[in-house]
Amino acid sequence: MKRILYVGGFELPDKNAAAQRVLGIAKALRVLGYEVVFLDVDKTVQGNGLSEVHTTEGFPTYSQRHAADMKGLIRYAGYPLHAEEILDKWDDWHGVIAYNYPAFALSRLNRICKKRNIRLYADCTEWYSYEGFSPKKLLIQADSFLRMRFVQKRLDGMIAISRYLERYYRKHLKTVVLPPMIDSDDPKWRRTERERHSARLQLVYAGSTGAHKDRLNVMVRAIPGISEQVCLSVVGITAEKYLQLYPNDRALIAELTETGALCFRGRLSHREAIEAVKNADLTLFFRQKSRLTSAGFPTKFVESVSCGTPVVTTDTSDLKDYSKDGKNAALLSVNCFEEELGAFLEAFAKSEKRIPVEPQTFDYRRFVP
Repeated sequence: MKRILYVGGFELPDKNAAAQRVLGIAKALRVLGYEVVFLDVDKTVQGNGLSEVHTTEGFPTYSQRHAADMKGLIRYAGYPLHAEEILDKWDDWHGVIAYNYPAFALSRLNRICKKRNIRLYADCTEWYSYEGFSPKKLLIQADSFLRMRFVQKRLDGMIAISRYLERYYRKHLKTVVLPPMIDSDDPKWRRTERERHSARLQLVYAGSTGAHKDRLNVMVRAIPGISEQVCLSVVGITAEKYLQLYPNDRALIAELTETGALCFRGRLSHREAIEAVKNADLTLFFRQKSRLTSAGFPTKFVESVSCGTPVVTTDTSDLKDYSKDGKNAALLSVNCFEEELGAFLEAFAKSEKRIPVEPQTFDYRRFVP
């Protein structure tokens, strides 16, 4: 059996979207006969050492301290911490997969792998553009530029999350496209029939929004014209946090909350967020077209489809590949989102034939070949 070391800033088993992605890929690799060993980050690890080995869904896992401050961030960005220590434990390594790994650390890891005759692959899921200025943002911008433009092109291969990234890198190294994947045998994806307690359509947004990625304000401002037909539950952010991002919406938020058209549920555990999605009629999110949204792939789309809830969103990334003929999703225009959303929801509420959903669309077994 050949081993693969999977390293990066993911928090297993389900503390961030990165964890969901790497577990899906690891399960596919296990079917192909590889044993995957994880090196993740963990806020509970004390000091700068390596944790004792533990298991995550059957995978040997080591953890290192999460970079909580600038000093820790610089240390994590500059060195492939503990990777060589784990590589010393076995002598049957096939390769290393580095998930969105910092440029300088990735370059050093590449030299380590070449000395050991071990292949190094990138798992690339993002290409950020940052606005504003601070020492931390400047560091991240420089790191992203070096990693995307130079360091990753010198590796042995890439797992790209989107065709956008695949098109950019395929001239330089072997590349395969894999969206986020799930294990459909996991009970958390199983949907049960629920009792309806309201005539309103139950919409849900579940995610950690920001001012430039998921434009939650666009969704909220689309509600007044359809407020009597819907209730939008927002999971992952509080009303207070929303108003920090969009302070001009204070009166609107108060009105929609009072009439029951909007509800902020704050941060929930991953399983609680999945349950909220299961209990909704539709998942709703809005993204504008940009390099950020073209290069990535929305995990919330995968999770919603996987638990049987169709999605209403905008046409970004590779979503058309997984929503052909209206399956699983309605993709609305970025420029006419408010008008199209109202018309779609009105038709959806009246229709007896709802959008067909294929919960196994993103099951990792489908991507093994």
